[in-house]
Amino acid sequence: MIFQIRKNKENKHSETFPNFVLINTLSLLEHVVYNSLLELTFIDYVYPLFGEYDLIVKINTNCHQQTDQLIQNEIKKIDGIVDTKTLSCSK
Repeated sequence: MIFQIRKNKENKHSETFPNFVLINTLSLLEHVVYNSLLELTFIDYVYPLFGEYDLIVKINTNCHQQTDQLIQNEIKKIDGIVDTKTLSCSK
C-alpha cells in the first residue's frame, strides 16, 4: 500500500494553534480512511503510522471548541475510523 503525505497549503495559520489527531482504523481500511481524510480541507498533514495508531493528522484551529467540532462532526464520521485521540497544543 502506498501513501502520499499531503500538506494543505491553502490554510493561513495566523492566530491558530496546532492539534494532532491519532486515529485507529478498522483492519485493512487504513488507505480508505486516509483518502477520505485528504478530502477534508481543514487538515494540514496526514501521515500513516506504525504501532498503536494507524494515522495521524494535523489541524490548526482558533479554539478548543472548533477542534472538538471538526473532530466530532467531520473526522469521526468517516467510515472505518474506530477511535481517535487528540493532542492539542496551547497558544
